[in-house]
Amino acid sequence: MVSGPINCVKYLVFIFNLIFFLFGITLVAVGAYVQTQLSAYLDFLSTNINGPAILLIIVGLIIFLVSFFGCCGAVKENYCMVLTFSILMMVLLVCQIGGAIAGFVYSNDIKQLVTTQMKKSMVNYDDPEKGGVTKTWDTVQTKWHCCGTDNPDDWTTAQPDKFDKAYPKSCCDDQIETCDSSSSTLNKQKKKEMAALKTSVHGCEYAELTFSNNDKCLSCWGN
Repeated sequence: MVSGPINCVKYLVFIFNLIFFLFGITLVAVGAYVQTQLSAYLDFLSTNINGPAILLIIVGLIIFLVSFFGCCGAVKENYCMVLTFSILMMVLLVCQIGGAIAGFVYSNDIKQLVTTQMKKSMVNYDDPEKGGVTKTWDTVQTKWHCCGTDNPDDWTTAQPDKFDKAYPKSCCDDQIETCDSSSSTLNKQKKKEMAALKTSVHGCEYAELTFSNNDKCLSCWGN
């Protein structure tokens, strides 16, 4: 009479660990993908993608190993495997709690680090040897309808010679016909309108606030 509930628990543990097993494989696959396919975008943050990618792979392998012992222990009812599984689960749980606490405590530092690296990367925009920077900034600014890190003036600060009178084309709403690349012909009135518009445009750090509904358009720089 007891065998029924025990078998039920055994199969539930097996199913749980099978899901865990697949999740581990997914993490390894994502880490490998980031490592091989997205390395060009790392110029955007002026850092090395190997760290996060390798971390994903390691975590995935750990989860894979833990779930393996769990599955085998549940099916074979092997005490040693079940004990190993339990210990690894406790270690993994402690690491997750520690990671969550660290992420909460250092969230502001992480945000500041990302902001600093974003501003540094702006110097390399349109550099043929830093294609990842240009591609990433254009994608972010177009998709999130933002310009610069804190505000559009960041472009002027980063590259005053190139963006003194205009901004990257990806800062501009393509649906507005008055957007063009004729920055060299800007008159005083246009410059005044641009200066007034800058104050109402948010940078990509606050990308949830868009400027796509403005009735005027930034003068845009383009090739």
